[in-house]
Amino acid sequence: MGKVWRRRDMVMRLISINIAAYVVLIALSAHDQETGSSVSKLLGVEGLKTLGAAWRTIGLVDRPLHLATHMFVHLDVRDLLGNAFILFLVGRIYQNEAGERRLLSTYIAGAIAGFAVYMLLAEGFE
Repeated sequence: MGKVWRRRDMVMRLISINIAAYVVLIALSAHDQETGSSVSKLLGVEGLKTLGAAWRTIGLVDRPLHLATHMFVHLDVRDLLGNAFILFLVGRIYQNEAGERRLLSTYIAGAIAGFAVYMLLAEGFE
């Protein structure tokens, strides 16, 4: 039983990080709307939504943290639940075959590759 749980450990950690990021984003957004605080001002014109992805290359230069934050930010609960569900199903199978480290490196590499494609497409349609 312990070994089975260990195999799912990285999947559950990634899902937990995604959920925590969503909860923090919603809480900050609600706080920002109620109080008119400066949380959005610290993150730029688009506010908290800019943690998701910079849609222009210049945005990445100004805010390099996007490369890390975009892979954990979900602005819609359906997006969060859908991604968590797929990660749970596919991630568990992949982790059983390849291991925790390979799952984590694939998750990060896939997120960076997806970000690069998104940036190229967004720049092309600007």
